[in-house]
Amino acid sequence: MKIWVYAICWNEMQMLPYFFRHYETFCEKIIIYDNGSDDGSQEFVKAHPKGVLRTYDTQGQIRDDVYVKIKNNCWKEANGKADYVIVGDVDEFIHHPNIFKFLEEHRQFSIFKPAGWNMVSNKFPTTPGQIYSEVRTGAHHGGQSKPMLFDPKRVKEIAFAPGCHGLNKKKLDHKGKFWWFKNQGFDQITSPIKMLHFKFMGMDYVYGRYQLMARRLSAVNRKHGWGFHYKKPRQWVQKEFDKWKQNSQKVV
Repeated sequence: MKIWVYAICWNEMQMLPYFFRHYETFCEKIIIYDNGSDDGSQEFVKAHPKGVLRTYDTQGQIRDDVYVKIKNNCWKEANGKADYVIVGDVDEFIHHPNIFKFLEEHRQFSIFKPAGWNMVSNKFPTTPGQIYSEVRTGAHHGGQSKPMLFDPKRVKEIAFAPGCHGLNKKKLDHKGKFWWFKNQGFDQITSPIKMLHFKFMGMDYVYGRYQLMARRLSAVNRKHGWGFHYKKPRQWVQKEFDKWKQNSQKVV
């Protein structure tokens, strides 16, 4: 079975090694769309044997309209070449102890929507192993239950909406069934497949990323309110961090 993973990237050298370390265990290709990183991210991707670097230019600005266009189309090249694709971000990890077996047993499904979790840590991880070996707790977040794993042969249009958390169902075009942990009789903790979102890796990390992103917000994003949270003060981010931490439980 062949699985390709696609992700958007900008200056992610802290997270990229963990992303690659995870996906190299079961993905044939790790394709990164980089938006002008200057922190070594591009060099890291090019040096990895499974890495494929592609670049795009938004003049140093966050453009969610461009992101969604990439995510809605980048995977189409995998039709006839890969059995499944994963489309997400560098801090998003599809997790299953034996994903090949799981997918083989669920061939009737063309799109998978795992249970989504915001993983939480007091500090950015330092393990040389898998990130979820060190960061094992998180809080369920419905917005992170993304339909980001699917069969490129049976999906003609995935139709991500801006933010890529959900789909425009009027434009979604696919054959086969839709797997969602709830319609399969699981709750978020018992779901066999999960999406682990490693965003809240210490306040210094998450607020530092927010500050960097706030300076890059484009006029298009500001007009639509996309990425508004990046401009929130540290006090607001701290409350968000504390909320997820207080609701955390062991996930993996």
